[in-house]
Amino acid sequence: LHLAYSSGILVPKPLYVRRNVLIMEFIGDKGIPAPTLAEIEIDDQDLDQVLLLIKKLYQNAHLVHSDLSEFNLFKNSSNIIAFDFASAVTISHPMSKEFLLRDLNNINRFFIKRGYDSFNTAEMFQEIVQD
Repeated sequence: LHLAYSSGILVPKPLYVRRNVLIMEFIGDKGIPAPTLAEIEIDDQDLDQVLLLIKKLYQNAHLVHSDLSEFNLFKNSSNIIAFDFASAVTISHPMSKEFLLRDLNNINRFFIKRGYDSFNTAEMFQEIVQD
């Protein structure tokens, strides 16, 4: 989470860590958490933001979320914010590319289920790892 945050990725700000306890910024308003993508209506801009977030995680923070889905992406106002980095790996991890492809497939599956056209995961994968 700290690597993502320090790389300018939209994630909750990590505030404190002790042993296995992480305290991070609350994402929401007046004590009510921001909804996840699974809980709300989505639009084309949401898909664009999610794909850009995945690309920035890989290229700027050198991370792959490894468990990305509609359940760990908040939408706060008009921003998509990733959370739950418990499974994240650095791009040097031997399975990072497999995890990246799985993340892309998860996101593609969710948007298709919501009625959006699919994107070419292989092309998006290449764009992310080659840039």
